[in-house]
Amino acid sequence: IDYQDLWQRSLVSAVTVSNDHGHAEQVLQCVEREAANILGGTLAGTTVEWIE
Repeated sequence: IDYQDLWQRSLVSAVTVSNDHGHAEQVLQCVEREAANILGGTLAGTTVEWIE
Protein backbone atom coordinates (compact mmCIF):
# COMPACT_ATOMS: atom_id res chain seq x y z
CA ILE A 1 0.00 0.00 0.00
CA ASP A 2 3.04 2.25 -0.04
CA TYR A 3 6.43 2.75 -1.71
CA GLN A 4 5.07 2.06 -5.23
CA ASP A 5 7.73 4.36 -6.65
CA LEU A 6 10.62 2.30 -5.25
CA TRP A 7 11.99 -0.92 -6.75
CA GLN A 8 13.43 -2.51 -3.62
CA ARG A 9 10.87 -1.66 -0.97
CA SER A 10 7.19 -2.38 -0.47
CA LEU A 11 4.53 -2.22 2.20
CA VAL A 12 1.85 -4.90 2.28
CA SER A 13 -1.21 -4.91 4.53
CA ALA A 14 -3.53 -7.65 5.71
CA VAL A 15 -6.86 -7.01 7.41
CA THR A 16 -9.20 -9.25 9.34
CA VAL A 17 -12.54 -8.51 10.97
CA SER A 18 -13.84 -10.70 13.77
CA ASN A 19 -15.92 -10.46 16.91
CA ASP A 20 -13.44 -12.86 18.56
CA HIS A 21 -10.12 -11.18 19.38
CA GLY A 22 -8.36 -14.52 19.82
CA HIS A 23 -9.40 -15.72 16.39
CA ALA A 24 -8.34 -12.47 14.76
CA GLU A 25 -4.95 -12.75 16.47
CA GLN A 26 -4.51 -16.32 15.18
CA VAL A 27 -5.34 -15.23 11.64
CA LEU A 28 -2.85 -12.37 11.72
CA GLN A 29 -0.13 -14.59 13.22
CA CYS A 30 -0.70 -17.00 10.33
CA VAL A 31 -0.29 -14.11 7.88
CA GLU A 32 2.97 -13.10 9.57
CA ARG A 33 4.31 -16.67 9.43
CA GLU A 34 3.40 -17.02 5.76
CA ALA A 35 5.09 -13.71 4.92
CA ALA A 36 8.22 -14.84 6.80
CA ASN A 37 8.20 -18.18 4.94
CA ILE A 38 7.86 -16.49 1.56
CA LEU A 39 10.23 -13.57 2.10
CA GLY A 40 12.78 -15.12 4.44
CA GLY A 41 15.53 -12.71 5.40
CA THR A 42 14.19 -9.94 3.19
CA LEU A 43 11.24 -9.36 5.53
CA ALA A 44 12.22 -6.21 7.41
CA GLY A 45 9.48 -6.31 10.03
CA THR A 46 5.84 -6.67 10.91
CA THR A 47 3.38 -4.59 12.89
CA VAL A 48 -0.09 -5.42 14.17
CA GLU A 49 -2.54 -2.64 15.01
CA TRP A 50 -5.88 -3.19 16.73
CA ILE A 51 -8.89 -0.96 16.17
CA GLU A 52 -11.71 -1.67 18.54
